[in-house]
Amino acid sequence: MTELVLSICIPTYNRAKRISETLNHNIQIESDEIEFVISDNCSQDDTEARIKKIKDPRIKYFRNERNLGFDKNLLKCCERANGMYLLFLSDEDILNLETLPWIIEYIKNNVNITQILGSIGDLRPRKRKIYYNPGDQIYKSGHNALVNILFKNGYISGLILRNDTIDITHAKKYVGIDYMHQVLMAQAMLKGDTFCTSKVFCYIGKVQYKSHVVKLEKSSKVKRIIYFNHPLSRTSLLKCRFKLINDITKNMYKTRRVLLNKERMIVSRYLSSVFFMTPYWFFKIFPQILKIKEYSTSIVFWANFPFQFIDEFIKLIKKKKNLISLIQGIIAPNSFYDRM
Repeated sequence: MTELVLSICIPTYNRAKRISETLNHNIQIESDEIEFVISDNCSQDDTEARIKKIKDPRIKYFRNERNLGFDKNLLKCCERANGMYLLFLSDEDILNLETLPWIIEYIKNNVNITQILGSIGDLRPRKRKIYYNPGDQIYKSGHNALVNILFKNGYISGLILRNDTIDITHAKKYVGIDYMHQVLMAQAMLKGDTFCTSKVFCYIGKVQYKSHVVKLEKSSKVKRIIYFNHPLSRTSLLKCRFKLINDITKNMYKTRRVLLNKERMIVSRYLSSVFFMTPYWFFKIFPQILKIKEYSTSIVFWANFPFQFIDEFIKLIKKKKNLISLIQGIIAPNSFYDRM
């Protein structure tokens, strides 16, 4: 029996037509060293029927009894995979069939590599041809990989992890982080080297679905949609990032300091841009950010924010914008994420 080298892990939910199209494309690769692991998060459409019509023994279809949320569904996908390495793929993206044989050979000859990041192409109209390119380089495990790669890749497609580096029990502590794959990436970075390549592993499809995070409003106990780049979602994400950094760098003081300082720089830039786009959200999220210990006690944060604020003001002047954007931010604050 041929050893499974690569499990292509595809979490999915209510995208029956799309995933059947992408699967029909992806199975064109002729290799018995791969499997396709589909983790259906209790879809309400005909996802199951469409997938079962595709006759390929390499397709392993699993359906959750209830919707577990994206994070848990992704972890379920990992649990169900049997390959030596896992390649994560969004249900709306397609593999680069020309690169896949090269990936399989590279994995077989470089088992010391625990993480591989490939480039992502973009087939959407009027978009750039390459969505993400991590460059060509190997980062050593631990400090070198963490400070250069952690949180750099927000997109799940094109990420490859060695199966035995994934600790499901540890990862479950971070359910709700919105970017569960970055927890798995951190685990892999601590156990081996990371290889980045400009080779395109997959493509964003011509039709892109709008992604969102569903948050629970504690006061009303009613779910509402908050988009990824919405201020409230971004603030929640910052807390999760600091929790992960402090957890994985317990005995790595230098690494923790570098990562925290990077995040402070990012939030300073982000707050400055938010102020000039919508003062309403700036004053709403600023008190929340002050509650994060790593921010409120940080000299770096307070020293950096004024410079970022001035820099954003200069950018505003250069773009020759007027007060209309500020007025829009006050009278229509909920439209913020449409202008990010």
